[in-house]
Amino acid sequence: MNTGKGGDINIFTKDLVLQDGARIGATTYSNALGGNINVHASDSIQLLENRFANTFRQGDIITFISAGTVSSGNAGSVDISANYLKITDGGTIASSTLGPGSGNNITVNANSIEIIGIKPERSAPSTIAASAFNSGNAGSLLINTSQLQLKDGGVVNSASISSGDAGSIIINAKNFIEISGKAGNSQPSFISSSVNSPNEIVKQIFRVSALPTGSGGSLTINTQALNINGGGTINVGNEGSGNGGKININANTINVKNGSIFATTAIGEGGNISLNSQNIQLNDSSISATAGSNRSNGNGGNIDISADTVVLSESSNITANAFEGRGGNIEINSPAFLLSANSQVSATSEQGINGTVKINTSQLDVVNSGIATSTFTPSVLENTCSPEPPSYSLDIAGKGGTPLGPNDLFTSIRGWTEQPIPIAPSQFIQPNEAQNNETENVIVAQGWKDNGDGTVSFTITPDPQEDPTAYSSPIKSSCLHPKSVE
Repeated sequence: MNTGKGGDINIFTKDLVLQDGARIGATTYSNALGGNINVHASDSIQLLENRFANTFRQGDIITFISAGTVSSGNAGSVDISANYLKITDGGTIASSTLGPGSGNNITVNANSIEIIGIKPERSAPSTIAASAFNSGNAGSLLINTSQLQLKDGGVVNSASISSGDAGSIIINAKNFIEISGKAGNSQPSFISSSVNSPNEIVKQIFRVSALPTGSGGSLTINTQALNINGGGTINVGNEGSGNGGKININANTINVKNGSIFATTAIGEGGNISLNSQNIQLNDSSISATAGSNRSNGNGGNIDISADTVVLSESSNITANAFEGRGGNIEINSPAFLLSANSQVSATSEQGINGTVKINTSQLDVVNSGIATSTFTPSVLENTCSPEPPSYSLDIAGKGGTPLGPNDLFTSIRGWTEQPIPIAPSQFIQPNEAQNNETENVIVAQGWKDNGDGTVSFTITPDPQEDPTAYSSPIKSSCLHPKSVE
């Protein structure tokens, strides 16, 4: 039994450049704890292109800083600090486990971080990663920066491909986070804490089963502006039998254009997503906590959104669907909610029980949109007389068109209003003129009916036998009472 801890690697410099497959590594091959890696540069750290990659074996391509374990001992930690950190062309900062030992934590402190993806001949993306390839759990990531840019397939992730769990990720970016583009036509830029199903080559190399059993981790992002575009994603999904993780995003603005935020699962319970922002805009994008993508009985996850403005346009979707399990719950709290005609919010189950959608808003702009299994509750009335169960759907046919932007004024949704009747000048009452105390008896309408031509008529007494289309007026009905909103 080896009990001695692995040695630490400490580097202090103004600039550090690793290139052409150069490596800094600390690995334990026993049950002893691996060594730690500490790199502190007052100016910059750069992991650059391997210009001789085509002359090396595939495993020699990557330039990296890594602490790992291949046995029962836990890997050491990785601590990186610099003013500017750049990773490109497959370069990697990593903590990994290939055995039963656990991976360790990665901490990165830098004013600016840029991670640029891979070239077509490369086998791995440029990344900061905590990975688990066996039964050991992956480590966690903590990134503190002013700005983080992931471009053309750049990756930040904590992942598992076997029975180990993915670790947590916390990113604090003072100014902004940008996740954009793909490497070629496949590898997107992404941030994830996920469990992934390995391909055949990886399965043979690490001798793992095709179906991983680990659970997804949690992902927390705090920033002023989060921009996802060009196929970029944020996810805590699970392609194995385990459950999805959790996503918590706190940002002043969240702008997703041709991108996604998801916690979907193949078999297990869908993950949970919580977004808190002043302005959320989805354009040709999706937010999903859908479960059972391989037609299993996992329940859909929950989606919580709180924002001053929520805009869904160009076929955007918010879904918490399921196949055999129960659909998830979606709750959106926003003073202004805008939904284009080809966008959708849904919490359905193909063969199980539908979930619920609650949209709490004071300004609603919906144009022929689908809001499935939903409850719209700016104010709630409870019908104590009707034997029918409450409805969980909302269908609104708009007048067409959408606001030019989230800051435009919204169309009034005050309902019925009385138009002023013109009064001749001679009919005006002077301030000192005595007013007649006798008033004409006015019968208040107690219902209304659809005339079938786009107009409605008010009725004195709704009689279902005489007029089956009449409805009770909420003004005088004794069946309707205010109901508190949970």
